[in-house]
Amino acid sequence: MTPANRREQAAQIADAVLYEGYILYPYRPSSVKNRQRWTFGGIYPQAFSAAQGGSDAWTMQTECLVEGDAATRVTVAVRFLHIQDRVAGVLDTPVLDLPADAALMYQPVAALQVGETMVHTWQEVTAREILLPPLRPATLGGPYNEMFSFPATRAVEAVRGDDGLVTGVIVRVQRALTGQVAISAAPLDAGLYKLTVQIRNLTPWLPGATERQARDAAAQQAFVSTHTLLQVQDGAFVSLIDPPVAYAAYAAACRNVGT
Repeated sequence: MTPANRREQAAQIADAVLYEGYILYPYRPSSVKNRQRWTFGGIYPQAFSAAQGGSDAWTMQTECLVEGDAATRVTVAVRFLHIQDRVAGVLDTPVLDLPADAALMYQPVAALQVGETMVHTWQEVTAREILLPPLRPATLGGPYNEMFSFPATRAVEAVRGDDGLVTGVIVRVQRALTGQVAISAAPLDAGLYKLTVQIRNLTPWLPGATERQARDAAAQQAFVSTHTLLQVQDGAFVSLIDPPVAYAAYAAACRNVGT
């Protein structure tokens, strides 16, 4: 089995947690659990975290032990969900076609009928992945930093009535995200390394007019259900739960925060 196939198998398992954390059964907006949604692995903008006294984390850290030599390589993939607002709206005046600039006057509604389907105003998500190049713990030393960003987007979809006129719209909006992945490796013993992966949310954030607006804006700029997939080639991971006796102290010293 190739490394790519192994990573794909691990990703399938991680997806079960990724989406079950974002939306909980029963899978509908009216569910209280989904109106007041929470997730594992929420990483908020640094400025928002500071304003909350650190109660909402802006960074996540994963530490583990790797056995290997000069040929050992570690591949790190960071994955999370990027929230996208979906707003259903009814046009003040039906039109033949949407204008090029999509500058329409519409009234947001809780739900909109599209054929036989009811579209609710709610939040969707886009899965994001940052795949870093293979790194060698033996030569890595200080942090390897990888910056990433995803731009803001806005899309408008026309909803037509039975007469063919555009009577409503579905507007999808995503806020921009900026972050950093920092990876370092420290030699502990002959052929043993401590690998540290930190994920940081560096997205610019400004306080809202109210606490609720501030939190809603921060949630839209959060890394949701964040998790790290690590893969080693020509080496092996050491269990932190049941390590060999010789490595027990090293395993106990590994610090995993929010991971």
